Amino acid sequence: MKFILKSLYLLIISFLSKIKVNHDLRIYYLYSFTETSDYVLDKLIEAFPNEIVIIYTKPTKKKISRFENKNCSLVRLNSLSFFKKNIPAHIKNSKLILCDNYFAFLGSISFSEQTKIVQLWHANGAIKKFGLEAEYAKKTLSINKTRYQSVYNKFTHFVLSSEKMATIFSKSFNIEFTSLFFGYPKTDIYFDKCLREKTKILGKQIKKNKRLLLYVPTYREDKASFEFNLDEILKELDDEWLIFVHLHPHDTKFNEKFANYSGQIMFSTWKLSELLFITDCLVTDYSSVPFEYTLANPNGKVIYYCYDFDTYNKKVGIQADFLEWAKEDVVYSQEELINLIKTATFKSSSTKINSLWNEHAKGNSVKLLKDWIEAQHGN
Repeated sequence: MKFILKSLYLLIISFLSKIKVNHDLRIYYLYSFTETSDYVLDKLIEAFPNEIVIIYTKPTKKKISRFENKNCSLVRLNSLSFFKKNIPAHIKNSKLILCDNYFAFLGSISFSEQTKIVQLWHANGAIKKFGLEAEYAKKTLSINKTRYQSVYNKFTHFVLSSEKMATIFSKSFNIEFTSLFFGYPKTDIYFDKCLREKTKILGKQIKKNKRLLLYVPTYREDKASFEFNLDEILKELDDEWLIFVHLHPHDTKFNEKFANYSGQIMFSTWKLSELLFITDCLVTDYSSVPFEYTLANPNGKVIYYCYDFDTYNKKVGIQADFLEWAKEDVVYSQEELINLIKTATFKSSSTKINSLWNEHAKGNSVKLLKDWIEAQHGN
C-alpha cells in the first residue's frame, strides 16, 4: 500500500510540473535540517531579499517561524499551499535550487539543462555509509534503487570542504557532478572570532574550572540501546570532569532516561555548534560532528566509542578507511572509553581530520556561495 501511495504521489508531482508557468527567477531552498540550514539561510536572505522561497518539511514546522518576518517566502512541502501554488511547476522553471537533503519529489521532475540543483547536504564528512552504498539500500528492491537514483541524478553541484567527500558523494549517489569547493557553509561559524570569545566567557561560567566531556551519538533508527552507563562513568571519572549529553531530538526514550541525571549530566539549551567551542573531549561514534569539532576546538580530543561496530557495519555500513585515519581514537567498550579518558594525553585530533576533511574550510564558504549565486543570476 505504501508503495502504491508513493507511486501515485510521484505521478501527481510529474503531472503538475508539466503545467506551463512563467520562468521563475526566485531561488528555491529545500529545507529539512534546521541546524545545518539556518545559518546559511540567514545570510542568503540578507543577500537576496524577496528572492528566496523556502520549501520546508513537516518536522521543521516549529522551527521555521524564525523566518516568518524575513524577506522570503515559506511553503510547507506537500501541504495544500504546495499544490495550490503548483510549486512543482515553479521549481521546474526555476534556475537555481538549493537543498540540504534527499527530496523524493525531485526525481519526478524533468529539469532543463539550465537548472542547477545544488546539494549543501547536512554534514561535511562521513564515517557511516549512505545513499546506494548503505547496506540497507543494497538490500532493498530494485524499483526502490531506481527511485533513489532518479533523485540523485538531479543533483548538479555539491558544496564541499574536501576532495575526499566529493569522492564519497560520487560513489554513494553513483553520479558525476560539479564540485564547489567553498567549504561546508556551516563551518563559517567556527571562524567567527566574536562568537568564539562570547562562547568562551559563557563556557567558563558553566565549566567552573572543570573539563567538559560531550557525548554525541549518531541517531539509530532501529532504537537500539546506547551502551553508555552513566552511573559507571560518573563513578569512574573524578570531579575534574563535567559531562554534557547531546542526543538526537527524535531519541525521546533516551532523552528521558538521561534526564534523571540532570544534577550531574547537563542538557544544555546551547546550539551544538556553540557547545563544540568549549568541549575538551568529544565522545561520539559514527556521527559527522568530529569534522566540525576540530574546527571549533583545534586543541580538543575526539574519541570514537564504537561498541556496536560490527553490528552497525552490517546494518548501515562504515566507510572502508575509517579505521585507517581514526584507529588510535577508537574504543569498543565502556571500560576502554573510561581508561582512555582518564589516561589520554589529549593530543589534539584536529590535524589529521582537518587535513582530510576540512582542507577547503576557511571561514568564507557562505561568501563564496553568495558570489557564485550572484554569477548564476547574471547568466
